[in-house]
Amino acid sequence: MSVPTHTYDSLIPIGIEVVEEGDVALILSATKVSGLVEQVMSRLGESGLALAVGPNPSQFSSCCAGTEGENGSQLKVLQGSFTDLALNLTDMEARLAQSPPKTLAELRDLEQATEDQRLSDPLLHSASVDSVIAVGVLRSVAVEDRMGVLSEIYRVLKKGGTLALLEIVSDEPMSDRLLRNSDTPGVFQELELLEAVEDAKFHGISLSHLDHGPMDSIEGTDFRRILLKAHKGKEGMCVERYQGVIYRGPWKLVEDDDGHVLKRGQRFAVCDKTFNIYKKPPYAGQFLYLEPEVEVPFDQAKPWDVRHPAERPPSETKGTSIARVSSAAPYAPGNDGGQTFIAIVEWRKPDGSLSRRAKVAHRYRGYFESETEALDTARKAFPDASRYNAVAVSLEELAARSQRAGRALACPVPVASHN
Repeated sequence: MSVPTHTYDSLIPIGIEVVEEGDVALILSATKVSGLVEQVMSRLGESGLALAVGPNPSQFSSCCAGTEGENGSQLKVLQGSFTDLALNLTDMEARLAQSPPKTLAELRDLEQATEDQRLSDPLLHSASVDSVIAVGVLRSVAVEDRMGVLSEIYRVLKKGGTLALLEIVSDEPMSDRLLRNSDTPGVFQELELLEAVEDAKFHGISLSHLDHGPMDSIEGTDFRRILLKAHKGKEGMCVERYQGVIYRGPWKLVEDDDGHVLKRGQRFAVCDKTFNIYKKPPYAGQFLYLEPEVEVPFDQAKPWDVRHPAERPPSETKGTSIARVSSAAPYAPGNDGGQTFIAIVEWRKPDGSLSRRAKVAHRYRGYFESETEALDTARKAFPDASRYNAVAVSLEELAARSQRAGRALACPVPVASHN
């Protein structure tokens, strides 16, 4: 079953909201979508540029390469692969037509020439576009290539760029047979798609649309259109400039894509990078922003201390405790100040043999700041246990465990340089 070309038409006006005047906007579409290119160009203004890319450029036949939109924006139509936006398919096809490889050596020469083109003259350079609207592109590639498509979109977006992704998802997890069937309209289960976009390093992911009713149903699994918006730009060095934020609410507790857990009304300590991210979409307006009374120039700021608690005391933003905080020894392996605690709880059988063991860590910080806090929490959580032990663990070891488990750290371990 092929997805009808009109399937996404009603969602295009919402999706193109990611396009701003003057953008270099990338349009990726697996099928011809009525009015897509024209609507994108209408938002770009005189200084904007629309790049329409697909394996079959004729799908953009309603507009032609080099044409000018109503507001002066330009359009370029390029032939490219969604899984490799550096590869120039037009160039590759020309090479094959001119001199198709007949020997293994000639095939290797072609592969080398293709690789040289990708590196020296990519179809789309890294960090070269401001916004991307992708329509049905994940469904057009093999299951194992779908993460690669998201990674390529992430690569070509500039820092601060935004993605609008329009796809079809299932309400229940699909069997491998159903997932790989070309007649299946969906690409992922609803939550799986969100997690895939997160795994591709995007942040600020929001669900802008999910159909109320299914557009199709197969073997009891319903399929709906979905529109996600996501942002690029959470990378960067964390430095301490004594800034803070207060989450306004209405939720009592929220967690961002970097693992920061913020309580409503709390003076929350953030590094300069996170502070500036929170001042931009999609976070803008959700916080009160706490600037220090004494500004710390970026080139004089110290690396973020991973030992800093979640709270930003008023004394720090007022500058009355900055001298004390700044003079603290920097975090380093083996620093006594970097010692934290977790609790180990055991259940023993009457003969003394071990029945069960559990680790207890702080729900938000991931560690306890004292042996007493660790033991008290463990006893309250598991009053029926046989033994309670507090184990000292350095922050360096906690960070290493997180990295081994594949979890990104909220803030990088400080290094000597800001570069």
